[in-house]
Amino acid sequence: MKSWFKSTQLALALWASAFFCLPFCVALETTKGASNSVTSRLNSKDIVTIISYNLQNYFVETEDTVKPQSPKDLQKMQAAHNIIVQQHPHILAIQEIGGPQALLHLQKSLTQQGLNLPHAVLYTGIDTVRQQALLSKYPIVSNNSTPYWSYKLNGQHLLMNRGILDISLQTPLGIIRCLGVHLKSQRFSSIAHQKDIRYQETLLLKRHIQSILTQKANTKLIVLGDFNDTLNSKPIKLIKSIKHPKTDKKALYPGYSMTNKSSPDTIWTQYWEYQGIYSKFDYIWVSSNLTQYSPQFQLSAIKESLLGSDHRACILKLSRP
Repeated sequence: MKSWFKSTQLALALWASAFFCLPFCVALETTKGASNSVTSRLNSKDIVTIISYNLQNYFVETEDTVKPQSPKDLQKMQAAHNIIVQQHPHILAIQEIGGPQALLHLQKSLTQQGLNLPHAVLYTGIDTVRQQALLSKYPIVSNNSTPYWSYKLNGQHLLMNRGILDISLQTPLGIIRCLGVHLKSQRFSSIAHQKDIRYQETLLLKRHIQSILTQKANTKLIVLGDFNDTLNSKPIKLIKSIKHPKTDKKALYPGYSMTNKSSPDTIWTQYWEYQGIYSKFDYIWVSSNLTQYSPQFQLSAIKESLLGSDHRACILKLSRP
């Protein structure tokens, strides 16, 4: 099936997933006509809070995945919920979540704790088990996600495992286009070296970013997610090297300081327990026209983060001058 579902009912998404096991993208709930009222309801003091969070295998008991998965421990789920609710995000980009039931479970749990994010998109690439999703307070203007991203490596034609989530939202700062990624992990792959796979996936992301900015130079763009690589790796250097096709200036800026010598414990975003390694794998990047909104970055508290996931939540706040 080459088509994918841009906006459909949950039942249709479940049917496609269960019977065909194919990638799809489904808007679980949207509210048409709300976009015009968003900006008018908010004033100059409002802050837009964005979170990128790898939830580490957020599966629920009722989910029927292609490969059976153990449900996430309830205590770990609650810890992850608490981290999200404490920050009260307007936009929540998620990595490593199960299917529609898992996303609905998360959405309902957050609502019960006072965080209402009614607009939801579940995005499935070739990996139909660990997926990406986005929850938002703001209406979805467009969904340009597609599951099929191909590249050639060592003479093989391969597909990007978890693709690129591509959602535009109507926010108080105007329309913001969010690109979410979960690049190849550092675990062994029999197909090719994991570093080479991750670099090729980053090349696809780079080309997509350049295509977006070529089509509309003033796009307000946020690129975020689990890049599975460190500050001086080739994929991260590739992101930092992207030039705006119209101005030839730097296209993306980290929404935060890339290093913090005064407080090293605030740098790491992922803990690999098996190897005992702390790494900076998760990033949020913003286009130059969003830097005017005074980006403020932070990471979730260490103690609760280690209870909820092997990743910390990355939090970015943008505010009007």
